[in-house]
Amino acid sequence: MMNGSLKVICAGLGVALLSAPAWAAYDRMPRSVYPVSVPWAPTASLRRGVNLWANAEKKQALAAFRAAVKTAPRDPLAWHNIGVAILRTSTFYDDALDAFRHERFLSPTAPGAYFGMGECLMALDRPMEAENAFVMAVVECPSEWRYWSALAEALRAQGKRDTATVAERNAARLKPRRQHQFQGFETTRREVLRAPQAQIPIHRAVFGGVY
Repeated sequence: MMNGSLKVICAGLGVALLSAPAWAAYDRMPRSVYPVSVPWAPTASLRRGVNLWANAEKKQALAAFRAAVKTAPRDPLAWHNIGVAILRTSTFYDDALDAFRHERFLSPTAPGAYFGMGECLMALDRPMEAENAFVMAVVECPSEWRYWSALAEALRAQGKRDTATVAERNAARLKPRRQHQFQGFETTRREVLRAPQAQIPIHRAVFGGVY
């Protein structure tokens, strides 16, 4: 069923399919999730954590993010950054997954939450669940190439080569030629949409039972 859903998503986006080599298999090491830079955040601990992370003081940053959650437990960005910090500094993937699930609960349309969940699930060798999470990330932000790339990895890990190829080609189509240097990203439809034809092709309620 998910293969069919992916094909509908691709058709709805109208993204051109380009020739692209098969991407390397997932190496069990999450790579693509970063803390969100939030200088306007009302929580001092969260701002401090972002600054510490930017200075490569990752363990101290994690402690600051945990303090931010205690101060503002309903701040999804604090939970996101905890998940990111755990992923990048340890192998406690279950703890990171729990943090991203908190973020998703507080911000159900945040694609970064689903993306982080998928990264954790791939690291835990649960590609079928990771596929569901990455599909949600694609539904919420269909023009972010990293989400298509991650989805392709989850599909390929399950032997779904045809649909993985479709996702890879969409990632290649959307990937910009040059990447700007940045600390991280919290994608939104307004900030990230690059293809004029991109749209949300399926109502997200179709995937309401995924998590």
